[in-house]
Amino acid sequence: MYINKVNRITTFMTLEMFEQIKRFFHISAPVSSLPRCQWYHKLLPLADELRQRFQQYLIPATDVAIDEMMIRFVGRLFHTIAFPGKPIPLGYKVLALAERGYTFGFIFTSRVESFSDQNTIPSHYGPIKLSPTSQAVLQLCLQLPYQENRFTLYCDNCFSNIPLFQVLHTYGISACGTVRINSAEFPQVLKVDKKKVTLPWNTISAVQVRDVLAVLWQDNNLVRLLTTAHSCQANDRKPRYRR
Repeated sequence: MYINKVNRITTFMTLEMFEQIKRFFHISAPVSSLPRCQWYHKLLPLADELRQRFQQYLIPATDVAIDEMMIRFVGRLFHTIAFPGKPIPLGYKVLALAERGYTFGFIFTSRVESFSDQNTIPSHYGPIKLSPTSQAVLQLCLQLPYQENRFTLYCDNCFSNIPLFQVLHTYGISACGTVRINSAEFPQVLKVDKKKVTLPWNTISAVQVRDVLAVLWQDNNLVRLLTTAHSCQANDRKPRYRR
């Protein structure tokens, strides 16, 4: 009878012995012919293989989402990002495109280096300049089989902005997400200060900026969102039963 047993290293080596051996090891970065190497270049063979397999075995459904994933790292490195208050407050940030918990694509990011290859962004209104984060979102969305399927991207206010949603709409990808008040091209008329103005519950105001609908909705708090997948018509809203 075969029993699968995992041998713990502490059974054969003490911590003191491991530290004594570790003193004599030194790992140097490999010399590259390129002028600058990306910090994750050692992971690229494995990461590219995983990304290819992830996209080979599943075609996402209509609704997809994008968010950041954190890899814990507490050492000193320029590429790490701090998120105070998060479960992992410090480490590497990876942007991921997912559908119901399945990661379809991902991009490594850096705090000091460019991490997207989308430079010129065409749209119905001519070239649009996007931030590095928005360029990375577009790069992930273009990995979807959007030519054969209809997709709607959902994201939070870290990624939502009108220029990005316009470019996604050009490619036939709808988008919806909450937005910050200082987001690019957000209508001035919807920049309501919640500390100075109190609106009745369920008040909805909307302004269309080209292909993007900017919405202000009074729930328990003011909610600002952008969408290219919905309208403010009564038949396009689902009732919500409040306790």
